Amino acid sequence: MKNQKITKSGQRHESSIVERGKTIRFMEWIFYGIIACSTLLILPDVNDSTILKPYVVFIGCAMLCAFGFYWLSAQKKITVTLSFIHFAALGLILASILSLVRAYNLQLGFQGVLFQTSVIMMMFFGSFLFRDTEAQQRLIRAILITGVFACIVGAAQAFNILQGRMTILASGRDVISTLGNSTYFAGFLVIVIPFALVQLTEKKKILLRGVYALLLLTMLFLLLKTESRIGWAAGVAGILVFIFLRFKNKKVKWGLILLACTGVVILGLLFPDIVRERLSGLFEKNPHSSFTRRLFFYDGAWQAFLYSPVLGNGAGNFILFLPRFRSPDYWIYQSEDIVPHAHNEILELASETGILGLIAFTLVLVFFAIIVKRNLDSSQGQERTMAAGLLAAVTSVLLDNVLSLNLRTIPVAILFWVILGLPRASAGTFQISKEIVIPPIMKRARWLSFILLAAVLVWMIRSSIADYNAERAIIEGNISSWRKNEADAVEKYKKALSYDSTHGLARYFLAASSLQLQRYDEARFNVSILIKDYPYYPKSYLIAALSSFEQEDTAVAIQNIKREIELENSPQPYYYYAYFAGKSGDKQLERELLFTMLERNIEGNTVEFVERGIEQLQFLCSTDSLRNAYLKVLREVRERFAEESSIQLMVAESLIKLGLKDEATSIAKDVESREEIKPEIFRRLNELKDSLASVDSTRTGE
Repeated sequence: MKNQKITKSGQRHESSIVERGKTIRFMEWIFYGIIACSTLLILPDVNDSTILKPYVVFIGCAMLCAFGFYWLSAQKKITVTLSFIHFAALGLILASILSLVRAYNLQLGFQGVLFQTSVIMMMFFGSFLFRDTEAQQRLIRAILITGVFACIVGAAQAFNILQGRMTILASGRDVISTLGNSTYFAGFLVIVIPFALVQLTEKKKILLRGVYALLLLTMLFLLLKTESRIGWAAGVAGILVFIFLRFKNKKVKWGLILLACTGVVILGLLFPDIVRERLSGLFEKNPHSSFTRRLFFYDGAWQAFLYSPVLGNGAGNFILFLPRFRSPDYWIYQSEDIVPHAHNEILELASETGILGLIAFTLVLVFFAIIVKRNLDSSQGQERTMAAGLLAAVTSVLLDNVLSLNLRTIPVAILFWVILGLPRASAGTFQISKEIVIPPIMKRARWLSFILLAAVLVWMIRSSIADYNAERAIIEGNISSWRKNEADAVEKYKKALSYDSTHGLARYFLAASSLQLQRYDEARFNVSILIKDYPYYPKSYLIAALSSFEQEDTAVAIQNIKREIELENSPQPYYYYAYFAGKSGDKQLERELLFTMLERNIEGNTVEFVERGIEQLQFLCSTDSLRNAYLKVLREVRERFAEESSIQLMVAESLIKLGLKDEATSIAKDVESREEIKPEIFRRLNELKDSLASVDSTRTGE
């Protein structure tokens, strides 16, 4: 009888072990699912095609927590081992939370903290689930399988095989795969390439090596087709770092490095047009240089950091506070109005979370590098290959994020933080272990985790559906606006806000379309809400100024237009400020503002409002000194916009009124000699000739 009890007890124990093992394997599959779905899920018929990727991570992390609690409740005691990397990562979460004290928009702040917490949670679960080399190999295979599917879609786009909406999404730069745009796809390839090298190095069978070699070549080809220059550099750096770390024999090491460099050169020679186009004028200071445009992001982020160096300006709030701190001259180099990220991880982290977040992130990288270096020194074969692959992947991602934002994209952020948690520190070095006794009450509460999971799933699914509907309504509204159907666009934007009342872009579009329809009350109401939530939203004060002025609230209109000029000193706000001044009877201020506007036009090489400014100044410059100033500006405009026939004719008409017939005649001949003349220009040219002839007849009569 006693033996039977022992046997039954043993059977229950074995059953419990099997159940716990199944739970762990199921959690592994959830982990793989998060990586695959967050990478491959994309929606082609919405404003933001990556809108559901964050929800994949949030739901996946909730599932991991629920099943993790279920597994934990079945244990009597566990040994928790955390490296210093994990503690530094927790410090980064804490810094993100503390930064909310300075956040302009708490909702954006909570979203930023949730994003950071989720990817670091993936790191913790990855450290738990993939503790040995065999488990890490399974993880790498899952990542590469995901990469294969992403590459299939990318290749289909590159060769115009995939038709329909996915091809439309890929217009412009060639391939985006399922990542949202070409830069995001490049960032994903950069972090996956070292894993392909790991498998290529370790596999013994010729067939498998051939498969991984083909995958590696495909990824390199697609990386080239993304046309991401920093992605190219990061991809090459990852390959070279892997070779340098993996192979100890100097002849083999340098031979492979030479071979890799030769292969990169050959790949570039096979596609010379892409390489030449993307590398030419890389650092020229002109509107066509993406580097120049990003300098305004970097300067704004740095100024924001200096403004609040300890706590930062709020996690997730970069899109909101950048306009406050960047130069108002950003428009001259066609730098973007709305910038969600800094395109430099260090500057964005510093500006959002201050020195606290920067220190925590730096410690994560330092501890990771030390642990991997020790693993490289003490390991051989497969373990050394794995360590080299991990360090190469992190190095390439960090280089890529010097000039990109890929660590703020879900797929790259997940893989990056998971990689940081994979290295195993040696016992007693850079890690802390503690045995924890699990209280019996947890076993009775094990099903509570699934009840909470169900609640989270309901909330997340409802939120994701609402976000999807909002993004879809926005793109429908944009299409209506492009078709000049502003009334329908307004209804679409209202529909979007019914799903997400805090959507800044939808609110901005609604205010702008309402202004177009002369619904000034509606425009003013919506832009006031926008400014409350996003106090530095580009163009928002311009809409507020115009709608206020049309409602005869001139004082508020001028206050708003001045605020707009502080954020962006382009010709547009100066023109409307001059318009307000003219309507208010302040001719001196109107004249000064129009002169300033034309100076901005000349400096920024933009034709916006130039002709209106020239025409209005004719009536505002009555004295000799003012006429001389006007003439000076006319000649500068003529020189700056020599290829703009319409502006040249306007200058000529003004010169005639100033009595400078010869200059006007010269302009007329120049315009007439041009190859293609539009009908409107031809009509104005004939009118100019008539004016010149009239001047000649007047002089003859005199």
